[in-house]
Amino acid sequence: MINDPNIIVKTNNVKVDEIYLYDAENNKVLYNEIDINKNVYIQVEGLKGFVPKDNEIFSGITLRVTGANGMVLMNEKDIVGDQSYPVEKFEHMVSPYFVVLGKDIKNPISCFCSVWDKQSSNSINIEFKVNVRNSEKIQ
Repeated sequence: MINDPNIIVKTNNVKVDEIYLYDAENNKVLYNEIDINKNVYIQVEGLKGFVPKDNEIFSGITLRVTGANGMVLMNEKDIVGDQSYPVEKFEHMVSPYFVVLGKDIKNPISCFCSVWDKQSSNSINIEFKVNVRNSEKIQ
């Protein structure tokens, strides 16, 4: 089991096995630091408690990323839209991702991800801070 104490998780009527950051290109778990211009996956494994409809899960995913200076790098209210997932696939893994583009990103960046059930009030909120390599650190 991967345990990253920098990832803060708040749940509402759901259970989760583990959450970690992942670099699929290099097949490695990420801690505290990410690379600029690369996809960073928020791996949510074993998420249970969402209400199925016709053996599908209808969820929403909010993803917000900001630099230390408050600059918004990403702010998506629902990256899923009307899409649904088979229950088994959803409960196995949900993996939204973000990428930090450009330069002059002020470290650390703050990330907020919320996965919520569109059939109930059940949800999970995930927050963490990481540093972006090749960027400035705010003193």
